[in-house]
Parts: sequence; C-alpha cells; structure tokens
Amino acid sequence: MRPRVRSRDRCGRVDKRRATKAPRNQEQDYSLENGRTRQRWDATWSNKVNGEMGFMEMKMGWFLPSIIILLLFSNGSLAGEHSTERERPSIDLFNLMSHYMVPDSGSYEVPSWWIGSQPGFAIEWKTSGAEWDKKLNASVRWGEVMVTINGKPLCVLKKYVEPVPWKIRLLGAHAGIRRVDILCPTSLPLNFEFENELRKRTISFELYKCDPERQASIGERIYRIRFSNKQPLWLHYNWGCGSGGCSGDFTLFLSKEDADEVPNLVTNCEN
Repeated sequence: MRPRVRSRDRCGRVDKRRATKAPRNQEQDYSLENGRTRQRWDATWSNKVNGEMGFMEMKMGWFLPSIIILLLFSNGSLAGEHSTERERPSIDLFNLMSHYMVPDSGSYEVPSWWIGSQPGFAIEWKTSGAEWDKKLNASVRWGEVMVTINGKPLCVLKKYVEPVPWKIRLLGAHAGIRRVDILCPTSLPLNFEFENELRKRTISFELYKCDPERQASIGERIYRIRFSNKQPLWLHYNWGCGSGGCSGDFTLFLSKEDADEVPNLVTNCEN
C-alpha cells in the first residue's frame, strides 16, 4: 500500500483535504509490469510448446507404426515378385507309391484312409475325409502333391518358372483304400523311361497287360511291381506323347481283380 504524503499549511498543520497519493516509482512499476507480462508470455509459450510437442508425439505415435507396416508390406511384395509359389514339402514319385503299398507282414490289410494325412506330409488334401461319389460308386479323397522325379519337380513356364503339383485321388470303401490315382499335370522329363526308373531303384516288376495296338505316341501297360518289404500290387501306366513331350498317369490297384477291370488290354505282350 502506497504511503500518503500529508500537506501542511503555513502553520505546519496537516491539511487532510490536500493530502495526495505519492507518485509511482516508474522504473519499479515498469519492472513489475514487465515481469508480469513476461510470466504471462512464458506461460502462453509453454502451453503452446507443450501443445505442439504433444501433437508431434501423437503424430509420431501414429506415424512410426505406419512406416513399419508399410516396410513390411513392401518387403513382402518385393519377395513375392520373385517367389510365385510358396515352398511346400515334396516327395519322390516312387516313395509316394510305396506309402500305399501293403507291408509284407504275412497278412493282407487294406491301406487306411489316414495314410498321408499327417501334418507336414507332402499331400495337400482338398477334401475333408473321404467323400462318397455316386458316379464312381466309391468313397473318394483327393488332393495335390508336389512330386519329384530324381530330386526335381516338374515345372511350367508362366510369368516365372514355377513347380507344378500333381493330382492324387484315393478310391475305396469305408474299410480302406483299393485304388490310388497319381495324375501328372504336364510333360514328364524327356529322359523318363518308366521301366528304367524301376531298375534304377531295384524295384522288381513284370509286364502283366498291355495295349495290343502298341502305338509309339500313346499306350497303356499294367505292371506287377513289388517294392522291398511290401506286398505286390498292379500299376497301370497310361502315357501320351506330342510336340510338347510325353505325359503320364499312374494308377495303383491293390488287387488283381481291380486291375483286370481295365478294358482293352491283353496279356500276350512282347517287350
């Protein structure tokens, strides 16, 4: 509170009516007001800076995850440009056949529908379990499998060179499998000779039936083959050749009676 300056008359008495307030100290007042202004300005700037920093933190909190996601997708797309087919397990053609052969244990057992259905096996099944097919009058289970011959898969040329899966179809009754179809989707290797492949693997075989016309570009044969520690089965090999090479399908019959149902084949064959 500012002190009051008392006015005195000629007699030295204080004149209350003429008493006035003392003038402000201008320098002190300016410093005080300047300090208050500085405080207000500092508070305003602090709020502004803190607000902008909070906004930047919010932007960075949203922006950085977006960059990471973008990089992940771009890396995946770049990798996808050079990898058109995801890696999947494969199996040799003759090893696949051996899975559906009955073990040579002295007793005959129909192969189970469960064979080849273990997680991680090369077959990618398209059916859930075995489905009844009215036309075939049998239970059917089919899928795709990446088959190799001498360690190499069959490939086709699309945008890039791509390995192509084979089709596999199982037919049978509720008790188990009686027939296995292994269907080649494209041309077999140029040097593929079925009987030579059996000899290389020391698989015993004998020609059972053949096509009587014995054409060079198309034909059918049924072999009785036997793998080590397996009971014999009858393999129907059906092939056709053209300008693009030769393709072939393989059917495994687990009984001679089923093999004999293949029409138009004869037993008096000449190698």
